[in-house]
Amino acid sequence: MNLKMFYATTGLALLPFVASPAAAQEVRLGVGASLINPIGGMGDYGKSGFGASLALEFVKNDNIAIRQRVEYVAFGEKKEYLAEYQRTVTSTSGWLEMTDFVYGFGDHEEGWYVFGGAGAVVCKYGHHDEFKSQPEIDVGYYGDWQSSSHTESSDTVIYLGISGGVGYNFYENLGVEVSITQSAIGLNKRSYPAFSCVQASARWRF
Repeated sequence: MNLKMFYATTGLALLPFVASPAAAQEVRLGVGASLINPIGGMGDYGKSGFGASLALEFVKNDNIAIRQRVEYVAFGEKKEYLAEYQRTVTSTSGWLEMTDFVYGFGDHEEGWYVFGGAGAVVCKYGHHDEFKSQPEIDVGYYGDWQSSSHTESSDTVIYLGISGGVGYNFYENLGVEVSITQSAIGLNKRSYPAFSCVQASARWRF
């Protein structure tokens, strides 16, 4: 599947949800930072990491908003020891492009809200081997870890995913939320697990 065509098709499919030509609407720009943790099979490819997001929020009324969100996530490196002097290191990162339906239980500017959405996840899995110099410098000691440039590889996997969570706005600008993102198996590569993670985020709206 052509990646540019995938992005274009996704954008056109989501356009009706954020366009509202019949009525004026408030548009809010937001940024966010999050702590993330892989769950399920993703735990084999990364550890706890971080995320950063940029969002446009189209406020329909006091209770309802549509949020277009782009987020970068980077999981902590996962190390698998093959021997005392050899290990494989996996680094996993990705981009999430999600459209969320947001429902606030009170004033949209303050209080509890829930959200759910869907979109695309593009995830990059990088692998490389590290080894310790040999022969043994001393009994049980093989030197310091060094990367092997001859064993580097990477794969990019495209997913369709859904997300949902709950949040709280302290006031007009500052809010926090907890969410989960889950996908089906990759569209272009099926050897990797479904993308799945939980996030705790802080958000600032301008």
